[in-house]
Amino acid sequence: MQKLFLDPYHKICSHVDFLFGRDISSILPKDLELEYSRKTGKIKNFSIDGKLIGTFRTDGGIALTIDGARILA
Repeated sequence: MQKLFLDPYHKICSHVDFLFGRDISSILPKDLELEYSRKTGKIKNFSIDGKLIGTFRTDGGIALTIDGARILA
């Protein structure tokens, strides 16, 4: 079976759109800083200009920081 590859930026955008509403991710800049898990290689969290915006939860949700909530509000 072939492994599907999804661009990390598109993965974050699709999660944000699903959780917070259609086209909300359009305000996110293209140059998100990503941190990956050393064990799994999956995206752990994402930030903008050194400010943490959100962390992926184990249940598929996104835990936003206060800065992340301000950006999406």
